[in-house]
Amino acid sequence: MGRLWSLLVVGAATALPYCTGFVQPVPLPTSLCRPETRANNVMMAAKKMEKNTRRNTEKYIDGPGMPARTEERSKRRWRQHARRRTSFLRFLNAPLHVRRVMMSSPLSKELKAQYDGVRAMPIRTGDEVKVLKGDHKGKTGKVEGINRAKLYIHIEGITREKAGAKEAGKTSTTIPVNIRASKVQIISLKLDKSREAILKRKADGRWKHLEWMYASYKKKMDGPELEAYNALPTRLEKLKKLRSLRDAPYIVTDAEYEQLMKPAEPVNWELVESGIVKAAAERSRTRSRGRK
Repeated sequence: MGRLWSLLVVGAATALPYCTGFVQPVPLPTSLCRPETRANNVMMAAKKMEKNTRRNTEKYIDGPGMPARTEERSKRRWRQHARRRTSFLRFLNAPLHVRRVMMSSPLSKELKAQYDGVRAMPIRTGDEVKVLKGDHKGKTGKVEGINRAKLYIHIEGITREKAGAKEAGKTSTTIPVNIRASKVQIISLKLDKSREAILKRKADGRWKHLEWMYASYKKKMDGPELEAYNALPTRLEKLKKLRSLRDAPYIVTDAEYEQLMKPAEPVNWELVESGIVKAAAERSRTRSRGRK
């Protein structure tokens, strides 16, 4: 009983100042309770979110050689990472379908012209290649083996002596040389239906992008020049024609000139800021209620 009474006495002595009013709770700063301060904080948060969004996206607007469109794309691809060790681990642990693309080799000039500027293709057995770098530079041969686990290829006729084979009394003393796919150039492709479809898809996608890039150059052509351009047989000749118009004078119609010289309307920044504050406050309310 003595211990119980001592605990009661100590608790009563501790709570006595709060009951008699000696210790008052600290009031909150009045600046945090003002509505204009809360609106300012919300607007600053909205501007920060907008800045982060602009930083993570890249806007393509009208420019020289660009059509009138606006696109937003992520600057960083899914395989890239800010840390070197993370990117290196993804490279080491890449699955086989990703390693197939990693083991791509450039095409020769003749193949580029034949397949509308396709630059590279994933290498496969049966392709004829030419070594561009290393001790075997200049040699040509067919690819007889691919090791996707170690990212090496084996070329027919390029071998070396196996170390210590003669001393051990072995009959086979030569082994193929490991060569990187990026150190060779494809001079002849082994074609089948799937590979022809891949080449066609790559060529069509590349040409679609180039037409989008040089779309404004077509406006520099008059009627006869445009007909001659459409009559060109290959895409490579069309691309040369478009690139030749890069430094040509740009022809602007009267309607386009009036649209360009039209004065811009003044912006009411008070309405813009109030709209930003209202939208940010609405997002914060819906987020606090548990809705997305």
